[in-house]
Parts: sequence; C-alpha cells; structure tokens
Amino acid sequence: PQLGVRTALAGLVLALVCLVPWASAQAQVSEADVFVAEAVLAIDDKQWDKALDLLRQALARTPGHVEALYYTGVAQLGKREPRAAIAPLTQAYQVAPNDPSIAYQLGLAYFALEQYDRAEPLLESVFARDPTLPSLGYYVGYLRYRRNKYEEALRAFRASQTSDPDIAVLTRFYAGLSLQKLGLGAQADAEIAQLR
Repeated sequence: PQLGVRTALAGLVLALVCLVPWASAQAQVSEADVFVAEAVLAIDDKQWDKALDLLRQALARTPGHVEALYYTGVAQLGKREPRAAIAPLTQAYQVAPNDPSIAYQLGLAYFALEQYDRAEPLLESVFARDPTLPSLGYYVGYLRYRRNKYEEALRAFRASQTSDPDIAVLTRFYAGLSLQKLGLGAQADAEIAQLR
C-alpha cells in the first residue's frame, strides 16, 4: 500500500510540474520530491514525527533539497522546537533568500526563541511584501512596539489577519497599549474593551 501512495504522489507531483508554466522542461520528480510530498500530507495532519522521518529520507537522497529543509523547519516549529528549526530553515534561506515563506518561518523560529534582533529583519522583509500573511502583523507590530515605534506598531497590528484566537487577543492588547503610548487613551480603552 505504501508503494501505491508513493506512486500516486509521484504522479501528482509530476502532473503539477507539467502544469506549472515556469517549470523547466527538464524537470523530473525525484524520489526526494515524493518523500517531501508525503511529509506535507503528514504536516497537514499534524503528524510531526512522521513528517520529520519522511523529510530525513528526502534529505538522505538529495542533501540540500530546499523544500525538504523548509518543511523540516516547519515540522520542528509544529513540535514547538524552534531551536531545532533554525538549522534547516537557515540552510533553506541561504539557498533561497528571496522566498518569503522561508524568511517568515525562520523569523518565527527566532521570535519564539526571543532572539528578536534576528527575527526582526526577516519578518519586516516579509511584511513589506505581504502584510496580510496570517499573524504576521502581530509579530511585526510586537517587534516595533518593543522598540518604542508605537505608530508603526499600530499600523502592523491594524494589518494583522489571523484565525488564531490567541494571536487575535494579543494583537488587540498590544494595539491598545500602542494607542495608550500615543496618548490616545479613549481609543486605547475602546480597543482593550473589545477583549472582554
């Protein structure tokens, strides 16, 4: 059965490669790509250890596989092990420094470790491209708030979009604090009142 799944995934990956207009005519699906595709499914199901095992297999076959490195970092973050996420995400970032997904995840790993000076340039660069990425506005706003840049923090909090209720609460809370620091007490009170 597992071989059947791999074959089906390989077919799917091959079909996607053929449909993508910018894909090289020489593009081939490697065995590592199939392991990565399976790992993505495991990540979607929050099966972090299974995903990491599949990604190890992908990297054993193709060391430096950018997607395998990226998803290794994502799975480590899913396991709440940001320290373990740094190395693979850094490797992926070195290969693809303009990829906003990699920069975002690496920034989140540094943020989780409270290495804010390392997180800030990564998250700010992603925010400059797409401020509507899920929860990004909170992280950027918090980093700006820490630097006493209250107006800029407020702009980031206002741009924040998230489906995570905890991030939504933190965003409102820090938006309220930013308003208070800007001397807008009534607006701050209104913002914080929405938390109740």
